Amino acid sequence: MSMPTRASLWNADINKNYWQEKNTNEATAEAVRRGEPAAERLTEVIDGLSPDEREFIEFLVLSDVRKVIAEFEIDVLKRLVSKDLLQLRPGVGTRFMQAYQTSFSIPDAIWDALHEHRDTLFDSASQDTADRILELRRRLGKNLDGVVPIKS
Repeated sequence: MSMPTRASLWNADINKNYWQEKNTNEATAEAVRRGEPAAERLTEVIDGLSPDEREFIEFLVLSDVRKVIAEFEIDVLKRLVSKDLLQLRPGVGTRFMQAYQTSFSIPDAIWDALHEHRDTLFDSASQDTADRILELRRRLGKNLDGVVPIKS
């Protein structure tokens, strides 16, 4: 007595679709990691920032500091992460972040776009960069407490 043959659940079309979808998802994830979606709408994102968020980003750009170490609970940093302007270091769990300091960084594409359009995004053209950094440091006050810049 012969056994009935089973229909294969995996064929050439399914294989092709699988790899296309996998490659598309990987490319999308890499674009998000690099900050490309937020960089494409940077003016809109910057316009939607609160004054302290905008000043914090301007402070980082003018100081040429792309990465900082800080406590996760600093409110302005959490808000900038939620708006995709800052990213947390991958692989750090929530419990660790809440108990200790972690690193935040501006994604590559956003960093490039911020530098490319810095004169139009920020009102710092009328002021010396060093003076503007000092003014931002004064205005940000407690938002800079415990923030350690990482020069790269």
